[in-house]
Amino acid sequence: MGCLSSARVAEIEAEITELTTRLTALNSAYSDAIAGGIESYKLDSAESSSAVKYKSLDSMEKAIDKTSSRIKHLKAKLRGTGLVNLNLRRK
Repeated sequence: MGCLSSARVAEIEAEITELTTRLTALNSAYSDAIAGGIESYKLDSAESSSAVKYKSLDSMEKAIDKTSSRIKHLKAKLRGTGLVNLNLRRK
């Protein structure tokens, strides 16, 4: 955790929990879409809710990938691994 305050750690853990819930709903909706084609689904979390009438499989895959990537990024931040700072200078 290194330089993260306990308040920031709690925020990150809460976001991971919310994103994990969202990822579960997305995976379920994706499975349903593959199995029989769905026309609508609803994603609920403690802070937000969104209902979608129709989504293509490609856009659902992108949402799943984006959510998974965000979870991995936040977990790496908690572990203190990953890219911390990057400065690019042209010579």
